[in-house]
Amino acid sequence: MAKYVHLSRIYLNDQEYYELLSPKNIAHRDLLRLARRRGLIFSEKVDNADARAQLALTPSDWPTVKHIFESMARPDPEEQKTSVHVQNCSDKNDIEELIRKTQTLRAEQFGEIYVPTKVSPTTMRVEVTYTDVDYSRAVVYQRREKKLWVELAQDGQTISIIHNANDRAKQIVETLKAQIAVVAGSARKDDAISLFGITDPALRTKFFTQIISGIEGYTYENTTHLSVDQRFPKTTEDNNQADGESQQKGKRKKADAIKGMVNNLALTGNQVLATELYQDATASGYYICNIWWSCLSKSDSSIHIDCVAGFRDPIKADEFTFDVVRRWQYHLESPDREATIPISPSEKRQLNGLLESAAFKSFEAIKKEVTKT
Repeated sequence: MAKYVHLSRIYLNDQEYYELLSPKNIAHRDLLRLARRRGLIFSEKVDNADARAQLALTPSDWPTVKHIFESMARPDPEEQKTSVHVQNCSDKNDIEELIRKTQTLRAEQFGEIYVPTKVSPTTMRVEVTYTDVDYSRAVVYQRREKKLWVELAQDGQTISIIHNANDRAKQIVETLKAQIAVVAGSARKDDAISLFGITDPALRTKFFTQIISGIEGYTYENTTHLSVDQRFPKTTEDNNQADGESQQKGKRKKADAIKGMVNNLALTGNQVLATELYQDATASGYYICNIWWSCLSKSDSSIHIDCVAGFRDPIKADEFTFDVVRRWQYHLESPDREATIPISPSEKRQLNGLLESAAFKSFEAIKKEVTKT
């Protein structure tokens, strides 16, 4: 659950209390119940902002404010993952020692708490607890305790790192990588998925179509959503130019068309359609930059997983992120209804490992195509 870190002394002025009562923190009906407890009676149709303004001028107390904080303490949506493979690593590296060194360098300075766990003889997973500060919010609830995870696996001269795709985790990983010893006479090489130098829209699209059909042990079912773009990182002015309304409509229309082609491609296995999809991407200039899709387990035809993959910067096509967001099955008694199946941490790691493997396999294939041309 989200945990707020409060100052020892708390004072909310009228504006801060007004912000605390915003719809993202407290539902409209709960706001009206709170108003009744404070002696204010509003109609169900009252404007939310008007009710909050009246309440903000009404004296309150700490138990009331604390109750609001508790109602806000809902689980954070799980962040997507990203990964990097560090090459040319010496076999003398001890990933457990790497975590200890990183903890020594960062824990006290950045207020981070490290809890490492040995997953296997070659894999370590560390949970990092830290306080995130959002200065755009009222002082009383701008500090939240959050967690992130970093997983390291060593295989010969390669150390693979999967971690949350946020800035704090990236900083921790950079500190980790700086502690890695490399093979004598070689330089450390960081291998991360990026299509930055690829300006062929067909290849950018192909990268995703190969991922969705390449997860080991699963078959592609359908794409539920995707986003497209047609810009490339030519100049700063191009990147900073906002899309107009007509451009947004054009993107949505093109995304729907490509989604239909992707579904037909995977469901029919028609390679002619694959050629048509890539030709269309080349002709129109549009490429896939983020995709959400479902897969079916080959070992159990009742089990489905929902996945997401894409780039945080769709134009540069770097900072690749991914995640298996859900596992589910249809109700036996009601085949049109879905039931979510809980995923244990170990199962989640395994599924994300399969997804990452499919992404790197597709990335290597795309790089070979670029080399040929």
